[in-house]
Amino acid sequence: MRNNSSNRNNDPFWTTFLHLAYAYGVDKAHWLTVKSYGVDRADRYRDHFVATYGRKCLNCGWITYANDAWEPQTCGKCGSDQLVRLEEENEQ
Repeated sequence: MRNNSSNRNNDPFWTTFLHLAYAYGVDKAHWLTVKSYGVDRADRYRDHFVATYGRKCLNCGWITYANDAWEPQTCGKCGSDQLVRLEEENEQ
């Protein structure tokens, strides 16, 4: 499991984004970051978060999110165990 990506470890705004995303979801974290820090930073953080922690279900397309301590084993929507990391999917 990744640890917040090395280039973001010293960024307190990234850490805040992580906490917001886990507490309220990626969309709400993005919205709050836009209001506080601007669209560019919010878009970068959202894209990085989704690419790093997103797991796409091959059956239904739902995105389930991992974190630094937990890796999902099944889809949060349909229960399938056919999950692939989004960054791996983008490499293909």
